[in-house]
Amino acid sequence: MNKSSATLFLLWVLISLSSSGQVDYSWWSELHNYDGFSPWDEYMIKSPGYLGPNSLPVPEIIPARLSNNVDLQLLSDIHLSSGDKTQNIFYSLHVPVARKKVSLQFYGVLVEHYKTDIYTRDLRCSREFDPEGYGMGDINIATLITLTQNRGKWPDMLLRVALRVPSGSNLSGARFTDSPGYYFDILFNKKLSEKIEIISMAGFYAWQANYFTGRVLYFQNDAILYGAGLVFNTPVINIEGSFAGYSGYIDNRDSPFVLRLKTEMTVRKSRLILRIQQGLNVDFDYTTVRFGVQIPIYSLEG
Repeated sequence: MNKSSATLFLLWVLISLSSSGQVDYSWWSELHNYDGFSPWDEYMIKSPGYLGPNSLPVPEIIPARLSNNVDLQLLSDIHLSSGDKTQNIFYSLHVPVARKKVSLQFYGVLVEHYKTDIYTRDLRCSREFDPEGYGMGDINIATLITLTQNRGKWPDMLLRVALRVPSGSNLSGARFTDSPGYYFDILFNKKLSEKIEIISMAGFYAWQANYFTGRVLYFQNDAILYGAGLVFNTPVINIEGSFAGYSGYIDNRDSPFVLRLKTEMTVRKSRLILRIQQGLNVDFDYTTVRFGVQIPIYSLEG
């Protein structure tokens, strides 16, 4: 091999090695008419109707009465829709700070597995040629503050201020937003009888959008958060039926609305949880089954 041939061979090896770790996105660029210089995520729509089921979920209506217990929930979710099948592990840790006055809650999706069809992949502008894989969820931190409790005819009221830390993975697969968000609301509990009470929430929900709609660049989407339901309580079992949702102002599949039916059963000191959730519009068109356990860890009451 002469010097010229050796040089060409070495150049070929270097080019092959440099390109072997690169992913070919030419199919995505052609499909979505990519201009070649804009950030690719501006072609995505960061709304619940264009992302995975764990990206911008409708918050839970939690009890407006704080407990003195440190407890951990470990739950498994199965989300089913026509174009997306997702399974995940969810956690929630409740930590009281001041007895029945202030608590912290840490919650989120530990890991999810998903598989979408090609139509859903392209609708969401996912850059995954094979739309199946795993992802880690965002970390959420909520501060819970008692406003009223046991005030005669007044309902019990709780202020919740929650922040989403953009720690989720796989924006390119349209699973999470890779951007911060927050919401704050007031939760209400009011007894109608010894065993039946009404629950509700009302507040504000916002998340960073950073995408184009037509010629307008949005940096944040704002939404009204709402929900209400009834709870049947006994010493052993609780049954809860509720509806909840939020309504964004940009109107791009940003107004998910869900129905929920939840049962909790006390077994010794733990609680078994089963919940069925049904999305009622294209903004969240999943049927979700959740099951798991709430485990007491420590009580401030000793």
